[in-house]
Amino acid sequence: MEKMKSKFEDYLIRDDFQESVFRAHYSEHIGMYQEKYMEWFLKNFPLYKWKRMRVRPESVEFVIGLLCLLYREGKIQFTIRFPADGSIEIQREEVAGNEA
Repeated sequence: MEKMKSKFEDYLIRDDFQESVFRAHYSEHIGMYQEKYMEWFLKNFPLYKWKRMRVRPESVEFVIGLLCLLYREGKIQFTIRFPADGSIEIQREEVAGNEA
């Protein structure tokens, strides 16, 4: 039996093309919110503990995309999963071994 894909998986940025599309679509918002979301992420997600991410439905695409940009830039490190209940869970990890 094949695992069903979460609707949120489409918001993950996995390559340069997806990143360029996201940046073009959200260019104004990225500059305004990048630092705030990085601070929010570091404050709200403890190292190596899975935690449910709560975000307004209309903001999910932007939040996931922005976290992926921060990840791709090496500013944060995380693993994300999408449980069958429709939620989003994140586990924050060390960035280059200097956060612990």
